[in-house]
Amino acid sequence: MLLRSLTVGGSVGTDNLDSRLLKLSAGHISKPICHIFNRCLIDGECPKLWKEGKIIPLPKDTKSTFCGSNSRPISILPILSKLLEKIVFKQVQDYFSNNDLTTMFQHAYRYGHSTCTAMTQMSDSWLTSIDNSMLVGTLLLDFSAAFDVIDHEILISKLISYGFTSSAIKWFKSYLSERSQRVYFNGALSCSKSLDCGVPQGSCLGPLLFAIFINDMPYILSKATLTMFADDTTLYYAAPTCLELNQVLSCEISKLYNWIKTNKLVLNISKTMSIIFGSKYRLSDYPKLTLHVNGQNIQQVKKVKLLGLWLDSTLSWSDHINTVVAKMRRAVAVVRKCAQFLNSQLFSRVVCTLVLCHLDYCSVVWSAASSSHLRKLQVAQNKAARLVLGCSSRTNGAEMHERLAWMLVKHRLSANMLVYLHRIITIRTPTFFYDNIIYYSDMHLHYTRGANSRQISLPLPKSDSMKRTVFYRAIVFWNNLPVGVREIKGKTGFKKRLRLYLLLTS
Repeated sequence: MLLRSLTVGGSVGTDNLDSRLLKLSAGHISKPICHIFNRCLIDGECPKLWKEGKIIPLPKDTKSTFCGSNSRPISILPILSKLLEKIVFKQVQDYFSNNDLTTMFQHAYRYGHSTCTAMTQMSDSWLTSIDNSMLVGTLLLDFSAAFDVIDHEILISKLISYGFTSSAIKWFKSYLSERSQRVYFNGALSCSKSLDCGVPQGSCLGPLLFAIFINDMPYILSKATLTMFADDTTLYYAAPTCLELNQVLSCEISKLYNWIKTNKLVLNISKTMSIIFGSKYRLSDYPKLTLHVNGQNIQQVKKVKLLGLWLDSTLSWSDHINTVVAKMRRAVAVVRKCAQFLNSQLFSRVVCTLVLCHLDYCSVVWSAASSSHLRKLQVAQNKAARLVLGCSSRTNGAEMHERLAWMLVKHRLSANMLVYLHRIITIRTPTFFYDNIIYYSDMHLHYTRGANSRQISLPLPKSDSMKRTVFYRAIVFWNNLPVGVREIKGKTGFKKRLRLYLLLTS
């Protein structure tokens, strides 16, 4: 199964085994390879040939001189080693999931979790604190070469503490030890260089091992909260005064820095930034964070990029929407140059793929922006529709969307929100969101319209900040859906029925 699912093409590792060859011969070599994999896992051994990486340096900035500091190393591992890693990855992931060992603050490499759930957890917490007239001090931590400096002995000791068997520990020791890499440049391979620390780059198992390595980090904090997506780590705390923010965050960052030193990681203090979130009224006196780590000041900023989203101090999402609009315009310009080579049907698909896709990433979070900001997205989508249909600037936008069967931006964002909530209700994950969902039918035994239609109870907001949370807005959209749409269980059926409903209500 794994052999037949291989993607044809791409670079080969130092063993020179091509994915096309392995895929074509899958029916003949599957049993021998299965036997090799079983022996590797039973004997606790990882073949040395599979532990050598092929490093291909690519320039970060093509306009600058290509050198070591301006290169991004891409690690290529032997294909068979990646297949074995997928098997181990699934077993380790299932073990942590079934035994509830992964911290609720880690959103990477977990079923039902993503950058979107990480941003939901943080933004909802921030907006709820702002709703309570609090200031939220936030630190965005930056680790230097986080995956490359993992200490093997510390990692193995943590695997033992999580209950891994002796045979599994033996395999991981073999997997991590005697690793090497060679640089491929100008058609030639360099001499082999051994690696004494770090998890393998270019592997699927390496990032999971890193997540396990930092799994205990949130529990050293006593007051602040830590949200993680792999090595993207955000520390935050809410308080009524800036003085309390500085006192608590100074203490918590000190604990965190001691944990980082003990675990032999490296915090890049020069790239670690802080920001204060709050209402315009609470930010009017320009509160400042005076935080220090190892004698160095942590820079405070007014806007910052986190997990692909631009955040400002009031969480208005204006900067992010401007970024999305700019991406859509650039994509329209690229597609316009290719228009003469595409037929009308393919042209529409290309525009949807390259232009409208920018409306979907983490939209459940940033769709809390004001209507004036969201209107910019509709203008950008109208330009894309005119390009596809060849219409003039005077053509009515609603007519163009009806001809293309496109949803308006506000309906597209609503659909993304409802699909997001439907998935959470279906799989009951993530728990920080699902556990707060209370149906009217669970609150009383009376026969009411809300209880009978499985409507969800709304939290009581003190200001508009609470109304901008994902949790509040998702419930409002959900309760406004027809009962027949809400009761659909399957994801595909729900999306189809929801799209039809939104198109008819446009």
